[in-house]
Amino acid sequence: MLATHLEIYGKPRLPFTKLCPHFLAILGLAVILIFLICFHEPLAKELHHNIRQSFDDAAGNLTSGEPTEFGKHRLAGDGVADDTAALRDLFASVKSGAPPIELPPGRYLIQASLALRSGTHLVCRTGAVFVAGPRWLPPREDFPPGRPILINQNYLASDITDSDIIIDGCSFDYTAMSEVAGTHAIRFRMARGVRITDITCIGGNDCTAMLGTVDTVVSRSKCLQSTNACFDHWEGARDFVVRENTVSGAFGYGILATGTDTSHATAGMALNGLIEGNRISGVGVQFAGIWVNGLGPPGSGASKVRVVQNQIDVGGAAAVCVKFSGSGADLVARSNTCEHGNGPAAIVVGRDSGGVPTSVLITENVIKDWRATAESVAAITSKAVATRIEKNIVQGGTYPFAIWLDGHNQVARGNRVDGGTHGKYLNTGNAVVTDDRPQ
Repeated sequence: MLATHLEIYGKPRLPFTKLCPHFLAILGLAVILIFLICFHEPLAKELHHNIRQSFDDAAGNLTSGEPTEFGKHRLAGDGVADDTAALRDLFASVKSGAPPIELPPGRYLIQASLALRSGTHLVCRTGAVFVAGPRWLPPREDFPPGRPILINQNYLASDITDSDIIIDGCSFDYTAMSEVAGTHAIRFRMARGVRITDITCIGGNDCTAMLGTVDTVVSRSKCLQSTNACFDHWEGARDFVVRENTVSGAFGYGILATGTDTSHATAGMALNGLIEGNRISGVGVQFAGIWVNGLGPPGSGASKVRVVQNQIDVGGAAAVCVKFSGSGADLVARSNTCEHGNGPAAIVVGRDSGGVPTSVLITENVIKDWRATAESVAAITSKAVATRIEKNIVQGGTYPFAIWLDGHNQVARGNRVDGGTHGKYLNTGNAVVTDDRPQ
């Protein structure tokens, strides 16, 4: 439907036909809602609520106000006139220690990336939306490829250059784009001290992508219907926090932390990360809610990353809840809830091109209603070295086993199975399995 809409949008047409795509979209949605009300009223109410909530939260007041003056910078904010040049000039004028830029409500049409300088503090009022236009301009030589909306000024630097950038309350809309490659709402590289709070992203590859960054926090933000990963980290990002965010209807991953670079050419190590208190609802088939990995040459991976107290419902997809792979050590998955999977294990520790992790702790997680397929073995699977699997609960589901240990120097103890048709352990390595006793 989106592709069809954009094809119509790009063709010459009579004035009346300018209204057709919008009229047909509204008519189609009305027909769907009427059908659901007649045949499945609870589902219709839920669908209507989700649609309204998504757009209300993401864009606030979608109507446009009068043009806004920022000194010599005049912004239309009507979603029709191109605001790229005015916003570029505005952000380029920011000096270190300057007061926050407060962007008023409006739909700001963007046709090329906008660079933020060190010390920028951007605050978006409710209803301020960056709208990625369908006619994106080729990037400048000093800008990254793809179609990111916000980047840091020295994105292509070979070392940490930019610092202390704050983005608060902004929304990003990629739904007008048919070509999604490189559509990252915020894409920073070689930057330090980045704080991103209360943003909302609709569509696109990634909501946030941090590459080679140090000391970043992404919190209390919402990501709807991303096609790659909502909150992404590459190129050995260090000291990162992803906390209390919401992922809804993702077609790919929820949260990624990857050691190598985006070309998978250089070994790297993601280090010192905390992924905590996020809510993920819906994950793409054969993807994962949270994946900490290497994906590069041998030696690529992650160390000292904690995945804690996340709630992940994959919505019946053949997807993984939490996965650790690649080289590295001291990884923790603690007190996460995994629900409604169908096929792959809920929690996986294993190999990728970067290697196999060591010293992994899987503890106090709850796995609910995880369904097996013919190839399924267990709800928790570890094919690694020195993994400890302790005090987890597997509720319901249809796996042959709750836990499969197929590595070296692994320990399983204190785990519990509530219902379902599975046994407790499959030990095909040299794991030490301790008899469970009620706690």
